[in-house]
Amino acid sequence: MRRTETVYEIIEEGFFCDRFSVEASGLKKSLRVMIKKEFPRSHKIWVYAMEPYPQEEPHGTERKKI
Repeated sequence: MRRTETVYEIIEEGFFCDRFSVEASGLKKSLRVMIKKEFPRSHKIWVYAMEPYPQEEPHGTERKKI
């Protein structure tokens, strides 16, 4: 999620649940580390656009079916 022109917020909801605020310059490395942690044996991941993230109740939201 983009917070400002140069700051992104990464919301991890999977095996681990965490939030990170990352500058645009460190975004690629942060995503690489998080993907390795979340999917240790995968070499490919699916990335797709979702609807806006609900701030009030993050857990239990409906996910897009692929």
